[in-house]
Order: sequence, then structure tokens, then C-alpha cells
Amino acid sequence: MEEELLTTYEEKKEYPEKEYGDCPDWIKEKHGGKCPPDWREKYGYNKKLEEVASPAKDTKEQKEQIAQLEKELSSKQEEIEKLKQKIVELEAQLLAQKEESSKLEDFVKKILIERIQKFNSEIPKLEEKTSAELFEVLTELEKREVRENIEKLAPNADLSMLDDFDLDSLKKFESILSKSLANLPEIQPKKSVPSEEETLSRKPTYTTEGVIQYLRSIKK
Repeated sequence: MEEELLTTYEEKKEYPEKEYGDCPDWIKEKHGGKCPPDWREKYGYNKKLEEVASPAKDTKEQKEQIAQLEKELSSKQEEIEKLKQKIVELEAQLLAQKEESSKLEDFVKKILIERIQKFNSEIPKLEEKTSAELFEVLTELEKREVRENIEKLAPNADLSMLDDFDLDSLKKFESILSKSLANLPEIQPKKSVPSEEETLSRKPTYTTEGVIQYLRSIKK
């Protein structure tokens, strides 16, 4: 009895139930619902715990696969490092472009402000506007100036059609109007109709040919 208990204890120690559980049901069915003491040896379950817990030795094919994967991983890591370096370079270029763009923006703003102040030096807070906003202000000022020039050329004309014109269209219209007016013949002042006294007081002027034609008409 002691030997049987000892065997059971050793089996549980070497093959704990938490790792292996009980013997399969089909073995129990063959032995009246119980697991025989030698069921592991008899049915090919005689493996030590270390053998089961440790992975099987790599086959040649597995080693080749592992070597290939390690090679691919190394190649990917090199690509990643190259990409990181590329990102650093692009970030440096972007920073340089931003600095250059900022300098260009300041330069453009300075020119636009100077041109705007030639039209109107009292417009406030020009320095706070962007170059795009300054350009809009300048465009409106230029449109106003061209419109005033057109009104001077045609003071009595209906110029409401010009309200929707952009700056380029206004300049073209001004140019055409200016050239057209320059090419018109000078209008001479109308001569007043002479009075009856002025007509009678004028001495008639006769020519030889005129007299001959008059005489011929009388004979007829």
C-alpha cells in the first residue's frame, strides 16, 4: 500500500495535474473508468516535464527561416534609419523655407505699405495686416483713382456700369476713352447767321466766269 501511494506521489510530482490533467477518457474506458498507473508508458505519454515545457530543437528549415527573417529585419531597420535621416533633412529644409518666406512676407508688406501711403497716409494699423490684406487695400485705392480719372474725362456721362469693373478693366476703359477723345476733331464754334443789314452791306464779288454764266442764262 505504501509503495502504491509513493508511486502515485512520484507520478503527481513528475506529471502534476495542473500541467497534464488526468488520463484521457478513452484510456479510462479501457480500464473500467480509472487510469492505470502505467498509462503514460503504455500509451506513449511518458514525457518528462522539462521535455514538454522546452521547445523542440530547430530543424534546418526553421533555422533558415529564422536567418532570413533576421536578415529582412536588419534591412528594414536600415531603411527606417534612412527614413529618419530623411525626415530630419526635410524638417531642416522646411524650417529654412519658413524663415525665407517670413523675410519675403516682410519685404512685400513694406513695399505695399509704401504704395498705400502714397494714396492715403492716414490709414491705421497697416503693419498689422497681412500682405494679402494690404494688396486688397492698395487695389481699392488704385480703382478709386482710375475711376476719378475717368469721371474727369467724361464728367456728364453715366458711369454706373463701372461699378463692377476690376482694376484691370478700369485701366483698359480709361486708356480707350482717353485715346478716343484725343482722336476726335476739334469742334469749331458755330458761326452766327448774319443779319439782313450785314448781308446788304456786303459788296458782291464778281468774276469773269460768273458774269458769262449769268449772261448765258438770261439769253435762254
